[in-house]
Amino acid sequence: MASRPLLVLILACTLAFSLVGIDWGLPFNWHADEKVNLAASMIDRHTANPGFFVNPTLHLYVVTAVVRAAYAAYPGTFVPSDVRWHVLSTRRNAPNRAITFLAYRLARSISVLFALGTVWLLWRRGRAAFDDTTGLLAAGCLALTMGLANLAHFATPETMLFFIVLAALGSLEAIAESPSGARYALAGALIGLACSTKYTVWLLWVPFLAAHIKSHGRESIVRHSAWVLLACGVAVLAFVIGTPFSVLSARRFLEDLWFNWRTGAPAGTLSGQQRSWIAYTLTLGNALGWPLFLAMMSGAAVVAARARRLTERASAALVVHGTWIAAFWAFYGISPHHALRFIMPIVPSLILLGAAGIVYIARLSRTRRRIMTALMSAVLLYSAVYTAAADRKFLADPRYAAGAWLKQRVPPSGTIGFFTNESYLPYFDRPAYAISAIDVMSQLGITGDAFQARIDQVVDAGPDIIVDANFYFDRFLGAPAVYPERADFYRRLLAGAGAGTYRPVAKFSLHGPRWLDPQPELVAPDVYVFARASTRWE
Repeated sequence: MASRPLLVLILACTLAFSLVGIDWGLPFNWHADEKVNLAASMIDRHTANPGFFVNPTLHLYVVTAVVRAAYAAYPGTFVPSDVRWHVLSTRRNAPNRAITFLAYRLARSISVLFALGTVWLLWRRGRAAFDDTTGLLAAGCLALTMGLANLAHFATPETMLFFIVLAALGSLEAIAESPSGARYALAGALIGLACSTKYTVWLLWVPFLAAHIKSHGRESIVRHSAWVLLACGVAVLAFVIGTPFSVLSARRFLEDLWFNWRTGAPAGTLSGQQRSWIAYTLTLGNALGWPLFLAMMSGAAVVAARARRLTERASAALVVHGTWIAAFWAFYGISPHHALRFIMPIVPSLILLGAAGIVYIARLSRTRRRIMTALMSAVLLYSAVYTAAADRKFLADPRYAAGAWLKQRVPPSGTIGFFTNESYLPYFDRPAYAISAIDVMSQLGITGDAFQARIDQVVDAGPDIIVDANFYFDRFLGAPAVYPERADFYRRLLAGAGAGTYRPVAKFSLHGPRWLDPQPELVAPDVYVFARASTRWE
């Protein structure tokens, strides 16, 4: 019974860290992958077909349901997708302001609820596979994980994915311990729904096969192939239910699936590019905070070392979650992409095994219990402060300060251009600036003399002000061999060393000391303002 108040406290922490800053950026949509605009577009077009399948659609349909509720609450208005509409919506009496705020709050609240559900489910999984103490410690660690709080702020599929994946892994634990046809069908359904949330988790079939092999020991696996076929059939059905236009618009679906493979997977087009095994390790350190990450890695190693002495259910958990972590990290490490959201699906499993190892060490002796209690108390305290520092970046994103600076210094008659994505622009608060995109950077086919000619046009007849963010230009500075002209241009522009007539006049950033500076994904970029030399804006 004493565990219940602790669980309530843990869930309250999850809720608090997920909700603080939930209005981040509004009415601007600073996260280009949030599904609200796509849902609004589908509502406006009176269709359930999104028209493209770079991502599957289960989460999109959930978001569409709550956006419909926002439309019903504010009939005659719409959720805009263009930055010029967003500027107008910063006015308190703007016609589309209320529906924009409501639609995003509802859609982001879905992510908050699934973050809560994932923490609760991890407690259940830890208690079932190991014991109540392990479940509570695992839930507490996940609740204070910066990466979970970060992604819970967005109307994107991630936290929904974490919940379904963890539920699927739990069903695989049950198969590994005591197989039955019903358990295989449930596992297939959860795997299909997970893949209909994000394609990346198709690798759940690796722990599925590991659980299948463990459950039958030396018996012939072929004898039980009917259960495997059952799981496969149910998985396909569940996927199609979540992404029905994979069948109804099969050609476009296959084209987009192939696009995903070519751009984000270990296909031939990535030959020679940097791999991500080390990068993903660093990303996990950032996602959890290094003290918690090292503690969980150490605990998981202890559990792995004790594999032969575990109970049947604990052994099943080790096989399932261990193969999931190893397969996911190994396969996606081949790709050059290493965003936090890509590696986060393995974090609940890592924390589950890590917590089990920590609890085991603590029970070896009274002295070790005291040491581990003190150590984990310090780690969790640091994690709470670390995650709070990430939440602060939602509240004080440098784009707010950059927008205030522009509002104070640049009159509405001023012209502002940008190379970057609209998502990285400052918070333009009410003035109706003449804002224009300078598309030369994004048109990657323009190189050499053609690129220089376009840049010369910008220099000669460009806007008064150019704004940019490191989230955008770092992709060029980080790959000078691939983008030599663009990297050179940005180096000179940032140094004020003769990139046309523009010079850096202001920079806005939000960083803490090295030991307490989380990097939440897509939050708090370094924003730069460039102005023509010898102008009043300089």
